[in-house]
Amino acid sequence: MKLSTIGFLTLLFWALGSGGCARSSSTPPLHDEVLVFSLPMDLVYLRTMEAIELDPDWGMDHTIKEKGLIYLRNLRYSSFADSDRRRATLVLKRTGPRRTSIQLAKESQSIVGGGELLALIKRQLSSEVSRK
Repeated sequence: MKLSTIGFLTLLFWALGSGGCARSSSTPPLHDEVLVFSLPMDLVYLRTMEAIELDPDWGMDHTIKEKGLIYLRNLRYSSFADSDRRRATLVLKRTGPRRTSIQLAKESQSIVGGGELLALIKRQLSSEVSRK
């Protein structure tokens, strides 16, 4: 039995598309955690900027302290195709007299490396809380 060219190509595309290679999800994980510390806003802002300076993959772009915003730039990226994942925004909010929260802005919650960035900030500020 002879296969026609169209039939052969259809069979080939079906075989390749049905699992010939493993595929990973192209959607990075969501980093929507909110870190809360029993520290004043000014101290949290300062320690957060110090933590970012320790990370070789991230650098500060600019800040707007009055609004509690820290804009970051990813220094480790591979191509121009991922330009939407080069920037992140941290949002700091006063949640009480001596309580401050930190989280990634909604548009930055799916950035590559967001989890590591938040973990670094959490370590830095947790050591500050333990000093008090």
